[in-house]
Amino acid sequence: MGILLGRIGFSLAFAIAGLYMLRAAILVWKQRQRWNAEGVTTEGTIVAFKTESFSGDVARKSFEMPIVKFKVIDGGAPMQFTSARGERPNPYVVGQKIGVRYLRTDPNIAELESVSQSWFTFIALVFAGLVAIAVATLPIILPPPAPH
Repeated sequence: MGILLGRIGFSLAFAIAGLYMLRAAILVWKQRQRWNAEGVTTEGTIVAFKTESFSGDVARKSFEMPIVKFKVIDGGAPMQFTSARGERPNPYVVGQKIGVRYLRTDPNIAELESVSQSWFTFIALVFAGLVAIAVATLPIILPPPAPH
């Protein structure tokens, strides 16, 4: 009975994780569609960098996230944002011109053109979700271990 409950728990945990990742992929897809439908492309200038450490070890694992200033096409005050993309080594320099995409309805939502049009996150989430669901089916497909 304990092995059966363990197998069910294992399957449920991986199935839930897989479904969560597939749901996240759908949200990424919808955001990308929104970028395509409502997005406006313009040119921005990198004005600085924000150092971000996702592992807690700034010295060895830091990423440089570009801070970009751009003007809304319809006029208005210059806008500024920090990109979600941090890279190591940093391929950008202060003063570099770079493509920016922002939402026409809300210029505060902006990102580098290369990030807003990237398929990487969507593909990674779909792949990870499908792998998790495949792993969740293993206890169903494989026979239980033989008693010793």
